[in-house]
Amino acid sequence: MKVVTSSAHLGHANGTEVAWGVPEGHWEAPVRAEVIDAALRRHPDRFAFVPPTDHGRSPLDAVHDPGLVDFLASAWRPARTVGQLAFSGQLTLI
Repeated sequence: MKVVTSSAHLGHANGTEVAWGVPEGHWEAPVRAEVIDAALRRHPDRFAFVPPTDHGRSPLDAVHDPGLVDFLASAWRPARTVGQLAFSGQLTLI
Protein backbone atom coordinates (compact mmCIF):
# COMPACT_ATOMS: atom_id res chain seq x y z
CA MET A 1 0.00 0.00 0.00
CA LYS A 2 1.26 3.49 -0.79
CA VAL A 3 1.64 5.88 2.12
CA VAL A 4 1.77 9.54 1.14
CA THR A 5 3.94 11.35 3.64
CA SER A 6 5.80 14.60 4.02
CA SER A 7 7.64 16.53 6.73
CA ALA A 8 4.78 19.04 6.34
CA HIS A 9 2.65 16.62 8.38
CA LEU A 10 4.74 17.58 11.40
CA GLY A 11 3.46 21.15 11.02
CA HIS A 12 -0.08 19.99 11.73
CA ALA A 13 -0.04 21.28 15.29
CA ASN A 14 -3.50 22.66 15.94
CA GLY A 15 -3.04 23.15 19.66
CA THR A 16 -6.56 24.30 20.48
CA GLU A 17 -10.03 23.76 19.12
CA VAL A 18 -13.35 25.12 20.34
CA ALA A 19 -16.11 22.71 21.31
CA TRP A 20 -19.42 24.22 22.42
CA GLY A 21 -17.70 27.55 22.92
CA VAL A 22 -14.97 26.15 25.17
CA PRO A 23 -11.31 26.06 24.05
CA GLU A 24 -9.75 22.64 24.57
CA GLY A 25 -6.68 20.73 23.48
CA HIS A 26 -6.78 19.22 20.01
CA TRP A 27 -6.03 15.54 19.44
CA GLU A 28 -4.06 16.25 16.23
CA ALA A 29 -0.38 16.77 17.01
CA PRO A 30 2.98 16.21 15.29
CA VAL A 31 3.74 13.30 17.61
CA ARG A 32 0.69 11.48 16.21
CA ALA A 33 2.14 11.66 12.69
CA GLU A 34 5.51 10.45 14.00
CA VAL A 35 3.96 7.46 15.80
CA ILE A 36 1.92 6.43 12.76
CA ASP A 37 4.93 6.84 10.47
CA ALA A 38 7.14 4.72 12.75
CA ALA A 39 4.52 1.97 13.02
CA LEU A 40 4.06 1.74 9.25
CA ARG A 41 7.81 1.80 8.55
CA ARG A 42 8.21 -1.35 10.63
CA HIS A 43 6.50 -3.15 7.72
CA PRO A 44 8.45 -2.20 4.58
CA ASP A 45 7.07 -5.26 2.81
CA ARG A 46 3.54 -3.84 3.16
CA PHE A 47 3.98 -0.07 2.80
CA ALA A 48 5.71 2.07 0.16
CA PHE A 49 6.35 5.67 1.18
CA VAL A 50 5.88 8.28 -1.51
CA PRO A 51 5.90 12.09 -1.45
CA PRO A 52 2.69 14.03 -2.10
CA THR A 53 1.89 15.19 -5.62
CA ASP A 54 0.64 18.72 -6.22
CA HIS A 55 -2.41 18.39 -8.45
CA GLY A 56 -3.08 22.11 -8.58
CA ARG A 57 -6.41 23.69 -7.99
CA SER A 58 -8.43 22.14 -10.81
CA PRO A 59 -9.48 19.00 -8.85
CA LEU A 60 -10.82 21.25 -6.08
CA ASP A 61 -12.75 23.42 -8.52
CA ALA A 62 -14.16 20.28 -10.15
CA VAL A 63 -16.03 19.31 -6.98
CA HIS A 64 -16.44 22.62 -5.11
CA ASP A 65 -17.72 26.05 -6.04
CA PRO A 66 -14.63 28.12 -7.02
CA GLY A 67 -15.89 30.93 -4.78
CA LEU A 68 -15.71 28.60 -1.79
CA VAL A 69 -12.18 27.57 -2.74
CA ASP A 70 -11.20 31.26 -3.02
CA PHE A 71 -12.75 32.00 0.37
CA LEU A 72 -11.02 29.10 2.10
CA ALA A 73 -7.68 30.04 0.54
CA SER A 74 -7.89 33.52 2.06
CA ALA A 75 -9.91 33.02 5.27
CA TRP A 76 -7.37 31.21 7.44
CA ARG A 77 -5.07 34.13 8.25
CA PRO A 78 -7.78 36.54 9.53
CA ALA A 79 -9.61 33.71 11.34
CA ARG A 80 -6.40 32.71 13.09
CA THR A 81 -5.79 36.30 14.17
CA VAL A 82 -9.32 36.59 15.60
CA GLY A 83 -8.90 33.25 17.38
CA GLN A 84 -5.60 34.29 18.94
CA LEU A 85 -7.14 37.54 20.18
CA ALA A 86 -10.16 35.69 21.60
CA PHE A 87 -8.12 33.06 23.40
CA SER A 88 -5.80 35.71 24.86
CA GLY A 89 -8.76 37.61 26.30
CA GLN A 90 -8.21 40.66 24.06
CA LEU A 91 -11.42 39.99 22.12
CA THR A 92 -14.79 38.63 23.17
CA LEU A 93 -16.66 36.58 20.60
CA ILE A 94 -20.41 36.60 20.90
